[in-house]
Amino acid sequence: MEDLWHYLKTLRKPIVLYGMGNGADMVLSVCEQYGIKISGVFASEGFVRKKTFHGMPVTDYSSAKEQFGDMAVLLCFGTALPEVIKNIKRIGSECELYAPDVPVCGDTLFCREYYERRKPEFDSIREMLADEKSKRVFDGIIAFKL
Repeated sequence: MEDLWHYLKTLRKPIVLYGMGNGADMVLSVCEQYGIKISGVFASEGFVRKKTFHGMPVTDYSSAKEQFGDMAVLLCFGTALPEVIKNIKRIGSECELYAPDVPVCGDTLFCREYYERRKPEFDSIREMLADEKSKRVFDGIIAFKL
C-alpha cells in the first residue's frame, strides 16, 4: 500500500505548502526526510504580509496558482472556521490537495513502513470490530493516515 510520502516523491508537478505554522514545519521536515522538493508556500488572505517561510516567499493562493499552474497542495494546519473550510474545499476542487498526517508530538510518522511493521496488530484490532460499518470507518482512518 503506497503512502502519501512515497507518492509525492514520484510526483512530477510542483508541490506547495498551504500554511506556515508548526504544522508546516512538521510537513516540511517529513518532506526533507523523503527527499520531496517543496516549490513554494502560500497562506490564506490576510496572512500574507511580505513574509518568508524557510527561505521561501509566502504568497497567496492566486499567486501560487499563477506561478505553478498544475500543482499539488499540502494543507499544513487545522481549522473549524467555515470560511477557511470553504476556501480549502475550493482549492481542493482546483488542485490535488492533501492533508498530511504528521506527528503532533513525538516523532513517529504513520507511513507505509510503520503500517507494514504493525499490520498484524491492525488486522487484529479490525477483527475485533463488531459490524461492517465500524470496519469501513477503521479502514478509512488507516487510508487517510497513509
